[in-house]
Amino acid sequence: MDPQAFYEFEFDGPRPQYDEERSVLWQMNLLSAAETVILEAEWKEQFQKVRGMGAQERREYLAYHDIPLQLIEAWTARRRRPRVVRNPTVEAQEKAPDAAIEGQEKSMSLRPEPSATAGTLK
Repeated sequence: MDPQAFYEFEFDGPRPQYDEERSVLWQMNLLSAAETVILEAEWKEQFQKVRGMGAQERREYLAYHDIPLQLIEAWTARRRRPRVVRNPTVEAQEKAPDAAIEGQEKSMSLRPEPSATAGTLK
């Protein structure tokens, strides 16, 4: 979609500033699927570049690239989501009672364990 043509002939309301045209079309869900994918990929690339910047610098950078607040919030939330870290020691301790029960079941069996010497007696 050509933003300039859309705003000239189809848009009802005051035309947004030039540097906000793409995000307005995105927010209004007027882009094709291909346009949306391309634009979001560009925005995501720019969003990833703000790591390590100060808060003010980050805000200015994201505003300059016209990244919608909804995407910034969603991507920021994904970054902050705690990752599951597996602790092998805790997992072993959690499984230990099951292993102990299995060992007790074997030792409580009424059947004798076959041994290597059992076949040699005649």
